[in-house]
Amino acid sequence: FDLDYFKQINDRYGNVIGDKTLIEACRILSRELRESDMLARYGGDEFAILCVDSDAQDAAQLGERLRSVVEEFYVEHHILTDGLTISVGVAELSMSDDLTTFFKRVDDALYSAKEKGRNNVQVDMLELE
Repeated sequence: FDLDYFKQINDRYGNVIGDKTLIEACRILSRELRESDMLARYGGDEFAILCVDSDAQDAAQLGERLRSVVEEFYVEHHILTDGLTISVGVAELSMSDDLTTFFKRVDDALYSAKEKGRNNVQVDMLELE
């Protein structure tokens, strides 16, 4: 997932608020994860969550829950005047994947979410072996 329009947050509010936004978003999201899930910053405003023992449908449901929690929190608490949303890309690891192909599929799903207006979850639908 990534934070939608994060560059605009930094430009409008400054890097200190941008950093606080990243930290608060991670705090909110971490509460929604299982102990076995791993949240990591992938770069800039992009994050990865490894969901062990989950299929694409389970991960998509988690993505939707995370998307909703972030949106509701930022609207309810008026932390940013424009709120905050995330776009989520989901892919299930296939036996034919290596890390490069797997992350490409996830990234493609994320960009699909952005192209479809952001603030949504898109799933890579690779036929799994």
